[in-house]
Amino acid sequence: MKNAFRQVFIALFLFILSLMMILTFIIIKWIEFESIPNLLMMVDFTGILLSALAVSILILISIGLVFGLARAWSTEQPELGDKIIRLATVTNVVLIFVLGGIGGGLIVLRTLWTIGYF
Repeated sequence: MKNAFRQVFIALFLFILSLMMILTFIIIKWIEFESIPNLLMMVDFTGILLSALAVSILILISIGLVFGLARAWSTEQPELGDKIIRLATVTNVVLIFVLGGIGGGLIVLRTLWTIGYF
């Protein structure tokens, strides 16, 4: 593997590792508060805006890393370039849905808690 491919692959791995650490932190906080309504009481409107901003930044970083990895990989194997770019596009769409769903889910849960659904 060439140096550019290796660097982008390591950056993508570190990005996924950081997402897993964030998820672990959320699970630890959820266990500490013992329920989602108690955890949502800690989130205010500023927290919702920050989570939406964080999700947008995570989406942009993931798109950049995946396309960087695809570019480095397609320069190594030009005969597979079209397939690599197609797979990178599908991967980015899935990442947008997953990360956007997480941000949207937090907003919906907070809204339901505010109106007294929980």
